[in-house]
Amino acid sequence: MATVLGLVGTETRQKVIELIVPALAEYPDVAAAAAVAAEDAVDVALAAERIVRARTVDSTPDDDAVFGQTVKGSGRLLIGWARNGNLSKWTRKFFRQQVAGIIEVPKIPGVFFVERTKSGRATRIIYDDGRQEFPGLIGGEEAGGGGVSYTETVGSDTYLMNVTTGLRTKVVPVDRTKLAVLGSSTMNKMLDNGAWAAWATPLGATPIDLATGGMCAEQILAQFSRPLVTNASVTIPTSGSVSVTSTNVPSTVFGPFSWTGTLGGVAGTMSKPNGTTSGPWTFTPTSNPGSPVVVPAGSVFVPTLASAKDGVVILNLGKNNFTAVGGGTTDPALVFEMTKGAYEFASATGKYALVVGHFIDTNTPESDASRTRIEAYNSLCRDYFGARYIGMKEYLTSAQVWTDTGLTPDSADLAQQALGNKPPQLSLYTSGSYPSGTVDPLHMNPVAETAVIQNLIGPYLTVTLNWMET
Repeated sequence: MATVLGLVGTETRQKVIELIVPALAEYPDVAAAAAVAAEDAVDVALAAERIVRARTVDSTPDDDAVFGQTVKGSGRLLIGWARNGNLSKWTRKFFRQQVAGIIEVPKIPGVFFVERTKSGRATRIIYDDGRQEFPGLIGGEEAGGGGVSYTETVGSDTYLMNVTTGLRTKVVPVDRTKLAVLGSSTMNKMLDNGAWAAWATPLGATPIDLATGGMCAEQILAQFSRPLVTNASVTIPTSGSVSVTSTNVPSTVFGPFSWTGTLGGVAGTMSKPNGTTSGPWTFTPTSNPGSPVVVPAGSVFVPTLASAKDGVVILNLGKNNFTAVGGGTTDPALVFEMTKGAYEFASATGKYALVVGHFIDTNTPESDASRTRIEAYNSLCRDYFGARYIGMKEYLTSAQVWTDTGLTPDSADLAQQALGNKPPQLSLYTSGSYPSGTVDPLHMNPVAETAVIQNLIGPYLTVTLNWMET
């Protein structure tokens, strides 16, 4: 225990000024004005209500400094010193910030103090109004959190200057009229049956369809953040199409698939109409060039729908990878890396990208490779994306889903939920209907799809994250 300074008289005030002067004297260019600067700094601290009456507190790990509580009780008092009698490192830093010309970066407007790790990442921000923030909404340093930025305007553009890294980034406003939905049949069916539009249209947003049934993450992301790269030179003819091969986007697909973009500066469509059979992709120009265009190996087919990256982005990637449908990887770690790439590709400042975890299909055995992969992927995403992750599995196996759908579960539903699977009554049926028909293990029915959007994802976007205006 140790006593923390409380400014209760002239003598105590002089004591803290005497402590500040040698700290400022570390900077010769302001040493002559150190005493005056110290008095001014104390006045600033007083005005900010950062100095309170003396009390005893436990010492903190940071520089063995001790701090009292602020008037508002929301953080530690900035004025404190180490046991050796010197002001603590971050106390000295604060007072240096009050002296013009001696700090390395401008004082961040509205920020009282930034606490950092040894690597320089911010772990706590104390604002002038007493609020505290622990930076890094998701994933800590790995997901780009932990930095502190202030805004800077250059001409008509606004930039964020990261004090920790020194990097300046142009601010890209989110376009809330765009709702980019990426995934396979789960999201595709929600788009096709109008469930996404029913939710988004009243909010002024238009769903952008980047979801195709039967496709793996590699094919879906070829339309967005992970474009097809050619592995051999091709020549775009003056008429007709041309075959294209690629190693990063498998052409062994579950069903027909096509998307638009430009190859070698020529607009057109990349397609594979023949499903799971092996073979190249086909590039068909929208309008053939007047003379042949040679496109070297390593060229990128730039996707048209990548333009949706500045909108609100929904990522539900890899279900068919994990159930081994199509030619994609089955490794959850690799699909997770692709998901991270899509998140990073989303360009709106603040990252308006929500990762939606997968449910496990009806009748999946307790011990099953697809279950293991899905749970591994969901866990990786949940841990990394934090508040930017939401799980369908948890919702579809909860009691809340029955309240939201107005349905009453039977024993088969409860048994499947207990396994962690999608229950039969929330499923499509390949023949007949519930309860005596043949259940489609892979897909939800429209009632469940509507519940997922209206009661899970929708409120999360509008209320929890406050990304969409209601």
